[in-house]
Amino acid sequence: AKPVRIKYSDWVASNAHCVDGGGGLRGLELLLRFVYNMKGTPARAKQILAYSLQRSAESSEQRLDFIVEAIQRVSYDPAVLQQDGWTIKKAGTPEEGEAFHIGRRIIWQRHEAIIIAFTPDETYGGLWKACYVEDLETFDLEPGELSQAIKKWNNKQKQLNKKKTTRAMVPSAMGSTRFA
Repeated sequence: AKPVRIKYSDWVASNAHCVDGGGGLRGLELLLRFVYNMKGTPARAKQILAYSLQRSAESSEQRLDFIVEAIQRVSYDPAVLQQDGWTIKKAGTPEEGEAFHIGRRIIWQRHEAIIIAFTPDETYGGLWKACYVEDLETFDLEPGELSQAIKKWNNKQKQLNKKKTTRAMVPSAMGSTRFA
């Protein structure tokens, strides 16, 4: 018999209707179990994934929420990042290395974010992991992208400071701006 080869995502989609009460989450669960058993998966990531799969859930929607929360948490958890080779401790000065940018606020794709980790990279020279402030979604930045994001943040701060100084110079007609 010749083996049948099919993309994993296609297999999950074709078998989603077969799962009783699981709402098609069996494929996602199997994928997480695969990631859990991969060589090189950080120990803390394994703990987070295992907990999301073993938690008792009242519905398939709640189970999916647990899984999505675990996947998101793995992307920004400091222990996972450190075990995966990222530097999470801020360097004191720029001379100490590129980890100096950790904790810096940036603007990326019109949203505020914070640099949370750095890792040296042979291809790009280094990669920075950043996290959006609003939803904790993470993304990676190359050196050129980082400098662009820092420049956008600095420009925004200059604009805000300019507005503040302009408002301070304009005398108030009513005398009080408490309820303005």
